Amino acid sequence: MNKRQSIIKVWLNLSLLISAVLLMTNRPLSAQENTKIEDVNKAKEEIYQWVKTFPKYKSMSKPEVFSIKELFLVHQNIREIPESIYLLKNLEIIDLRFNKLETLPNSMSKIKKLHILNVANNQFDKFPAAICKLNNLDTLCINNNDLFELPKEVEALTKLKALYIENCGLNSLPESIHKLAELRIIYMPQNNLTSLPESICLLSKLEVLNLMQNKLRVLPETIGKLKSLKKFNLVRNRLEVIPNSIGALSELIYLDFGENKLISVPESIGSLKKIIKLSLSQNRLKSLPETIGDMTACQDLIVNMNELVSVPESIGKLQNLIELSFQDNKLTQLPESISDLVNLKVLFIARNQLTELPKDMAKMKNLVLLHAINNKISKVPEGLRSLPNLRHILLSGNPIKKPTEPQNLREI
Repeated sequence: MNKRQSIIKVWLNLSLLISAVLLMTNRPLSAQENTKIEDVNKAKEEIYQWVKTFPKYKSMSKPEVFSIKELFLVHQNIREIPESIYLLKNLEIIDLRFNKLETLPNSMSKIKKLHILNVANNQFDKFPAAICKLNNLDTLCINNNDLFELPKEVEALTKLKALYIENCGLNSLPESIHKLAELRIIYMPQNNLTSLPESICLLSKLEVLNLMQNKLRVLPETIGKLKSLKKFNLVRNRLEVIPNSIGALSELIYLDFGENKLISVPESIGSLKKIIKLSLSQNRLKSLPETIGDMTACQDLIVNMNELVSVPESIGKLQNLIELSFQDNKLTQLPESISDLVNLKVLFIARNQLTELPKDMAKMKNLVLLHAINNKISKVPEGLRSLPNLRHILLSGNPIKKPTEPQNLREI
């Protein structure tokens, strides 16, 4: 075959192929295909009309509705979401707070761009299965629903960074929670958790852990593995012991153990070099470790309503303290080193058994408020006269015979 014949043969084959394609393109659609197209068009019309029933979207054209990226339907008395919602393929944020939803359509899993879902304050009685299929979700808020538990399937949300489940009656967390490796925030106050799975300590990127008002009795001994943790809220639980590994939380800046049943604080607490606020109020503490003075970045130290009989001398090393509070304890004296807290602005020592104040308080030049009502203090140190910023001394309920405060101070 010569070159000319070869070219002719190729051309003929190409022509036959083009003809075949044209025949397929122009062929009549089957009944099944026609039905499918009709169903899609019907679904599009359904979701379009549904969206337009809400005031925010009432004036939108069809192209505008199908291009929206954010769907905000808060307080709209919605009981059901149409299956056709999946046709809003550009949705990135869906906010359905304060409605009457009992479930979510499985078709939502087809909205591949969705990364924020808020379904707080609805009427779910279990975790909606559809949520577990939203593989690109990075923020989920499902507060104030009756979930009781998280399904194992939640582990599929591998891109999740923030999980908000407040007041949902949770009794436990799945052991597989560690598979949510991208989590930065876990917000689960007001539930019924009595313990945490050890696996939660493998969430190496976790920065905020709020477990306020649960029923926790113990924390995992490996809690110190949460190397990225910055804020840890455990208020109103039933904890009696703080694990020694707490000191390994090197990035921690906020720690609140208020309203528990703690009887001691581990010496490792002093290893929290970045801690800014520490609250240990309403426990059963009788003392604090000397190492507390090693938390040199601390600005607020709150230890109200305990059974403290003394304060460690090392307290004077906390040179960045702005607020110090030891109200409602059993203190009979304060260490003289408190006078070394030159940046302190507020000192709360009300309702103790103090008979005197530190003698060198003249060094506390930034002190603005001294709250020391209902003690046994008989006199105020002369040094208070030289404090330039002190504006309020609260000393009622003390057996002081003759006030020695300067005239510009207001006593209550």
